[in-house]
Amino acid sequence: MIRSLYTASSGILSGQRQVDNVAHNLANINTMGFKANRLDFKDLFYVNLQQNKNLDLENRRSNPGIQIGQGVMPSSITKKLTQGPIITTSNPLDLAIEGQGFFGVEVDGQLLLTRHGNFHLDENGLLVNSDGYPVIGQFNGSLINYREISIDQDGVITGINLQGEREELGVIFLFNVPNPYGLSAEGDNLFSVTENSGDANLIQSKIRQGALEGSNVDLAEQIAFLMMSQRALEASAKLVQATDEMMSQANNLRR
Repeated sequence: MIRSLYTASSGILSGQRQVDNVAHNLANINTMGFKANRLDFKDLFYVNLQQNKNLDLENRRSNPGIQIGQGVMPSSITKKLTQGPIITTSNPLDLAIEGQGFFGVEVDGQLLLTRHGNFHLDENGLLVNSDGYPVIGQFNGSLINYREISIDQDGVITGINLQGEREELGVIFLFNVPNPYGLSAEGDNLFSVTENSGDANLIQSKIRQGALEGSNVDLAEQIAFLMMSQRALEASAKLVQATDEMMSQANNLRR
């Protein structure tokens, strides 16, 4: 009966982790560029209570003996990297990626990747993200003295100079890694490369100006996960209660 308490507690803790994960996803349903998390589970090691010695029987369908499982535990959290909805903003420095790839920003000399293209010009005319980190690309200098800045689908930036002529000002780089699921989430919609993700490489993908990629959180899917988690929590709690009652009755029998 003590084992059933440990098994039920593993269900309660795992259910709580799922609720926490759903809450995180739902809290970011309006966060531009956010990618939903999915929590995966695995069953724990089994205990052999009885070993069946007749292992050489033909056409046997039963397990070799009696094995009792010990519950469940979270095994991993993976990012759902599907494309989010493209939302038009009409801000010329808002950019969205259609397809694969990430924008690159430089944070303390390190390359970090993001799908959140909410960019603007700082006081020096450099293209930066909402936190002030410079966007990685090849630029011909400050953009502050140019108007009607245009960014085509290949990331090429042009603008009208003081003489009224349209001039090419640079290009925004896009990156991808061999295994995007191996990226490490750093918060603020930023990801860092890891050994599992592989190194970031330049790629060609389509950029849309005046738009942002919305969150890919599926509300109906998250509500379904929440309902399943709540039922699992209730079932595990009832199992704890039933085990406690059985232990109480067993103690009374000894009296």
